Amino acid sequence: MESGHCLKNAPVILGNEFCELLLSIPGVGVVSVATVVGELGDPRRFHNANEIVSFCGYDPTEHSSGQYRSGHRISKKGRSLMRMMIYYMAMRVIHRNRAMRTWYERKKKKGGMAKMSAMVTVCIKLIRIMHAMWRDRKKFDARMIDPSRICLRRYAKAA
Repeated sequence: MESGHCLKNAPVILGNEFCELLLSIPGVGVVSVATVVGELGDPRRFHNANEIVSFCGYDPTEHSSGQYRSGHRISKKGRSLMRMMIYYMAMRVIHRNRAMRTWYERKKKKGGMAKMSAMVTVCIKLIRIMHAMWRDRKKFDARMIDPSRICLRRYAKAA
């Protein structure tokens, strides 16, 4: 564990199975874990990762009519503190994890996405990884992130 010196001040986190799993992610600290688990509550109440994405407010929304299409944005209907903490966790994970950095860079360059859009995809990916860790009761493994499986067809510009 990277932040072992901070853990002696957080006995509640050490007793929680979900917190211990999240602390296995490189770059994720005690405060981030405590905030995410505190905002989320019991992760077992969510049946899939899409429910957690929606709960955080990272689900995509579109305002369009028959004639007009607006840009795709995140809904921001969820918990703002949790959304902010996931964003900070994603920044740290990009910095500390080569596979996640590759994911981010590939979305940015080959996908033609802006920096913030690529960052939102990293946040959503991080939520999906956390859900898989909770579901399978397994610690973080860098092989969970496979940059070769990035689907860029959706973001390709129409000719």
